[in-house]
Amino acid sequence: MAVTITQVNGAADTTPADNSKNTTFRTVSQNSPKKVLIEEGTGTWCGWCPRGAVAMKHMDTNYPNDFIGIAVHNADPMVVAEYNSGANFNGFPSMNVDRIALNQGVSNDNMTTLVNTRKVLITPAQLNASGGLAGNSLTLNASAIFRTVMSNANLRFAVVLVEDDVKGTTTAYNQKNYYAGGGQGVMGGYEVLPDPVPAAQMIYDHVGRMLIGGYTGQAGSVPTSITDGQVVNYTFTANIPTTYNLAKVKAVVLLLNAATGEVINARSFLLGSLGTSTAETNTNYLTVYPNPASEYFKVQADKNVDIKLFDTSGKIVLEKTNISPDSPVSVEKLAKGMYFISITEKGSAPKTQKLIIK
Repeated sequence: MAVTITQVNGAADTTPADNSKNTTFRTVSQNSPKKVLIEEGTGTWCGWCPRGAVAMKHMDTNYPNDFIGIAVHNADPMVVAEYNSGANFNGFPSMNVDRIALNQGVSNDNMTTLVNTRKVLITPAQLNASGGLAGNSLTLNASAIFRTVMSNANLRFAVVLVEDDVKGTTTAYNQKNYYAGGGQGVMGGYEVLPDPVPAAQMIYDHVGRMLIGGYTGQAGSVPTSITDGQVVNYTFTANIPTTYNLAKVKAVVLLLNAATGEVINARSFLLGSLGTSTAETNTNYLTVYPNPASEYFKVQADKNVDIKLFDTSGKIVLEKTNISPDSPVSVEKLAKGMYFISITEKGSAPKTQKLIIK
């Protein structure tokens, strides 16, 4: 929309250079469910940080459908350097809400207020995920169903792996606790625990473990031109350390505004629950053959597909678009071993399966 003022109180403006203004209004055909992301800065060395753990538990209990919490650790054994640097907290505990309300004070009331404020925002895309694990190798298909039109979108997908029930045995996992003794009031039971709380008594939840796609998201993961009803997919792969308890790990899928860093929407999925998504249910016929392959493989499909082949480190080693059904794809230049292939038909979420090259 362009607005121009040509006269003020019936008289011509003597400085016309500032008389025009352009802005963009974006409509949605339907609103999508939104979850609010709170990333809380914490550390085992921080005596006030039990307040953050208590507030996150409060939100889990009272706002499970509106809230996703991630504990971003600083200067302790659970720190992820890129995450700590990207969050850039100026104090602890502190929190970033949807990466737009930054360095907010941490308390039950503050979290509640900010979640209630942001959960009602109009949201242009619904998030889904599918994929699976082969041992500790994760393939995750992030998917967004857009309910708006964009001609110059600057959006990205990102994924954060989050683990609950994290425990340690060394003194580095002791939690400093300024609430010990009750002089600072009631704090979710920490007032009756010692300072520090021994590692043997501590269980850390919401621990941010890994960034997939980086803190600022994966460049090129969302197109610049988007139509109403369009399904956008992007496949991430990662090797998860064997020290993580996969039964307690969640993948948090984020849709980011790359220009501002704001989290447009977020959704979390237990790794064990990742399977065929709603958008995938009609793509079960997609398959690769022969498998194992030696010289080539083909894709059994009803229409043309796009493929990406990943090695076990997550690197894309082969990518092709608009492949006709049952057309041979050469693998003669690839090393023998196990790969993951992501197959996408237009309008559907990717289907991922293992491919062996012998």
